[in-house]
Amino acid sequence: MKKIYLIILSVALIATVLIIAGQFASPANNKEPLFCDADEAGRIEIINQFEDGWNEFEQEIATRPVLGSTTWQSPDYYQFIGNDRVLIAFEDGHIIIMAVVEYDCIDGFIESFSLVEDGINQPGGFPFTSRADWEEVINEYGDQDEARTYAKQIIREGDFIEFDEWTKVENVFVR
Repeated sequence: MKKIYLIILSVALIATVLIIAGQFASPANNKEPLFCDADEAGRIEIINQFEDGWNEFEQEIATRPVLGSTTWQSPDYYQFIGNDRVLIAFEDGHIIIMAVVEYDCIDGFIESFSLVEDGINQPGGFPFTSRADWEEVINEYGDQDEARTYAKQIIREGDFIEFDEWTKVENVFVR
C-alpha cells in the first residue's frame, strides 16, 4: 500500500512540475513585446486612428491656414520615424506644411497623440529640397533607418497614382 501511495505521489509531483514548466515555456508567455508600429498593419491602424481624430487635433497646430482657409485638411503623407513619432504633411489648399506627432502606445493600443513640433521646414515647405535637410529633421526627432512612408496618392514621373488604402511608398518627403 505504501508503494502505491509513493507511486501516485511521484506521478502527481512529476505532473505538477511538467504543468508549471509548460506554462512558463508556452509560446503565449514568450511573445515579443507588442509595439503599435511594429508592422505595416499596425502603422496603418495608427494612421486610421489619427485620421479619425484629425478635426480636433488640427486645432492644436499653432501655424494656421492662410488666404481665408480656416482648417487644415487631414494629412496626405505619413512618415514613421521611430521613437513613437510620425512626420506628417498636410495642407489648407494653398500651402503644405509638416509637423512631428508623437503617439503613446500602451499594451499595443494607441492612447493619445500629441504635437511635438509644427511648421517643420518653413518657409521651405514640402517636400524638403535636399536629403540633408530631411536627415537633419529626422535625426533630431527620430531615426532615418526607421523611416516608413505611407500615402494614398503620389506623383511618379509626372503621373498621379492613387491607392484605395494607405500604402507604403518611397520617401516623398525629399525632392
